[in-house]
Amino acid sequence: MYSELEELFAQEHLGERGFVIDEITNKSDKYDANEKLSAGYLMFDLPFQIWQKDLRMIAGARVESNQQILNSFDAQDRPLKVDLENTDVLPAMNLTYSFSDAANLHAAYSRTVSRPEFRELAPFAFYDFSTLSVIYGNPELRRALVTNYDLRFEVFPGVSEMFSASGFYKNFADAIEEVIVPTTELTRSYGNAERAKNFGFELEARKSLGFIGKKLANFSVTGNYTWVDSKVDIAGSSSAIGKKNRRLQGQSPYMVNVGMLYNNFKFGASVSALYNRFGERIAQAGSLYDADIIELPRDLFDVTLTQNFASRYEVKISAKDILGKEQVFTQDGRKVKGNLKGSTYSVGLSVKL
Repeated sequence: MYSELEELFAQEHLGERGFVIDEITNKSDKYDANEKLSAGYLMFDLPFQIWQKDLRMIAGARVESNQQILNSFDAQDRPLKVDLENTDVLPAMNLTYSFSDAANLHAAYSRTVSRPEFRELAPFAFYDFSTLSVIYGNPELRRALVTNYDLRFEVFPGVSEMFSASGFYKNFADAIEEVIVPTTELTRSYGNAERAKNFGFELEARKSLGFIGKKLANFSVTGNYTWVDSKVDIAGSSSAIGKKNRRLQGQSPYMVNVGMLYNNFKFGASVSALYNRFGERIAQAGSLYDADIIELPRDLFDVTLTQNFASRYEVKISAKDILGKEQVFTQDGRKVKGNLKGSTYSVGLSVKL
């Protein structure tokens, strides 16, 4: 039997004998947590020469001792405690070889750490209306370690101009991923990928249009293209059955950024128009029973106008995601959900005191 809203919420249906709204909650729906971080680092900067060419080495290491403690309850209302404690040595080295004042070659090595957020550790479940799915944390998550190798060549042909080409390799241990949980409804959680790696290259350019004519001296174009090959092996996760040789969750095979910039320092005005596109990526990693949920490529276009006046005031007008294309997710080639985020427009005023 169906009734109109006006009838359902009529005065005679309210009160002690009418509709009652009650909140059903579990002990696992809340948690208390704290985090302690102690760290120290040692670094040195050493310039030197080889074959009368300038080199510079910046190297060092950071030691971090971190403890994340979370107290909650499991699904059977039994006390649950997460005590994630690690001490990590994180070395870093950057070697720069200067061919000239306008050309450099960089080689870099570093190790970084990625720790789970408390909501990723907490066992409680909540409904995400933006993705129409249930999400709950995984108390068994481990922190991730990333080893990074980078090689970059860059030249600076003019003021505010730059061209660069770089290659990179990243090795992940226990990478944290968003995964699908095999249930009758769409449910997501988090798991650790035992091993993963990313490698690829990046091309970047920034060029003034002044070489065309003086009237275009305030205009410049920027561009960036990144290609990434990603492989992951998730095993031993408590929230998903392992699947080998797929891309890392959230990693696109390519990314493109193109922009047109205008700066007029005399009048304190600037305008930027930016376009972005990424390749299809895994939104939630599947299991042997569920295919990955894929986010399809989407074009983004943003425009920002900034105007300074009276030396203290700045007005900024922004238009984000002007194209307003739908965010589409597929599974096994079928559309499973879409999200119309829409365009956003804003006007802001700031004052320097």
